[in-house]
Amino acid sequence: MVHFRPYGDDDEPGVLELLQAAFGRWPRRVEDQDPEDAFRWKHLANPAGRSLMVVAEVDGRLVGFAAWMPWRVTAGATVFEVLRAVDVAVDRRYRGQRVYAGAGPRGDPALRARGGVHV
Repeated sequence: MVHFRPYGDDDEPGVLELLQAAFGRWPRRVEDQDPEDAFRWKHLANPAGRSLMVVAEVDGRLVGFAAWMPWRVTAGATVFEVLRAVDVAVDRRYRGQRVYAGAGPRGDPALRARGGVHV
């Protein structure tokens, strides 16, 4: 059974491994950037705020990761804070089993508390 929980700082090595396995190389667009530095800047120290991150586990083993980055969108004089799905990785053995769907707004209380994610 897949268990979902918020990302913890101890998850970083496993998440980076999942991202590398899913994409072949992560980050894909910046050839010489260190994956740890890219991850930390993008998701932990981003000027817009820390990403909302969820991991999926089976028997204590990391099998999925999903991250939603905070964005500020302006419409006239109104500024909206929204979340945008930016990084999703699922272990190949668990693809097609709705791992990402379970990590989303219906599956994670932190996302529901922030009003869900619209993509």
